[in-house]
Amino acid sequence: NARGPWFGEYLTVREVPSARQVLTNLDARLSRVRQALKAQGVAGDRVVVAQAYTARTGSATLRLFTRNSMVSEILGAVGLTNGWTAADQPYGFSEVSLEALTTLNTRHFLYVAQREDDVFAGLAGLVGSRSGH
Repeated sequence: NARGPWFGEYLTVREVPSARQVLTNLDARLSRVRQALKAQGVAGDRVVVAQAYTARTGSATLRLFTRNSMVSEILGAVGLTNGWTAADQPYGFSEVSLEALTTLNTRHFLYVAQREDDVFAGLAGLVGSRSGH
């Protein structure tokens, strides 16, 4: 199967037919996404995923997901590579400022942000096709 260890542990607690069906559906979906990415020629590409928000201090903050995050597991399951190479962190992400974006070595940068707190809204021309919700 394509899923990482993050789902297998749930079945060991209590196996039920509906849980097996959910995992079967997940495996099928991950396989379809992996094949679509391969067809687009991006299989194996490096992707950086971030959660962006404004900290209490008023500064833009990014949580870039490390290799020990569920985000990274899902990237791997669909044939992509986590492009954020910082050391694993206890909660699965590194907190950085916008300046860290200048060090990224990837064509693909995905982020999530609340509409009312989109730290990239004023940078549309700068980040252009590298951004998205």
